[in-house]
Amino acid sequence: DIFDEWNNFSCPVVFKDKGITDKPIVLNEKKKKNKLFYCKEQNIVVKYNYIDDPLELDKEFKNIIKVNKLIKELDEEYRNYFYNSLELIKYKNGYKEVMEYAGNSIKEIYKNKKIDSESWIGVLLQLPKLSDTITKLHNIGIYIRDLKPDNICYNPSTTKIVMIDVEFLIKTEPIIVSTCGTPSYISPFDIKAIQSRQPINLI
Repeated sequence: DIFDEWNNFSCPVVFKDKGITDKPIVLNEKKKKNKLFYCKEQNIVVKYNYIDDPLELDKEFKNIIKVNKLIKELDEEYRNYFYNSLELIKYKNGYKEVMEYAGNSIKEIYKNKKIDSESWIGVLLQLPKLSDTITKLHNIGIYIRDLKPDNICYNPSTTKIVMIDVEFLIKTEPIIVSTCGTPSYISPFDIKAIQSRQPINLI
């Protein structure tokens, strides 16, 4: 049961000079539907997603496997801009995913001033390269359908920016007929679910 898992969750023991147990930090909890734990010493995030409907669970789990496989098959220059999934486990009422810690979203960093000016300039300097990478992905038929500041993270320990929450990542012809993404960021084509070959509705 996924609730037993997250209620009893603990990070692995880290053996140092005196032996330290890395206590998990809860990053996010939404209406008891999902929970994110951050293990600082291991530099990992453990995400639990509760899904009660078996058919919905099976569909979402298969999609995540497909997306992770697609990311791992990309050339390194593209792959480096995606979060790194380390482990995926399915339960009867949800799933767990273990990921490398990606950092804070650039939206949160900017809003809460969680970064010094020099580091923020470093983040901004990486965004044109990210934009160029997204364009190249579009050109080879891979589309990111929920790209927004919330889903772009910066990790000060690695000074890298990566994209997270890419469950809607698809490899297809650029024609989308269903609404997908965050309303504040998607195009008029996607809001109305109009057929379009314009790349803007696939970002």
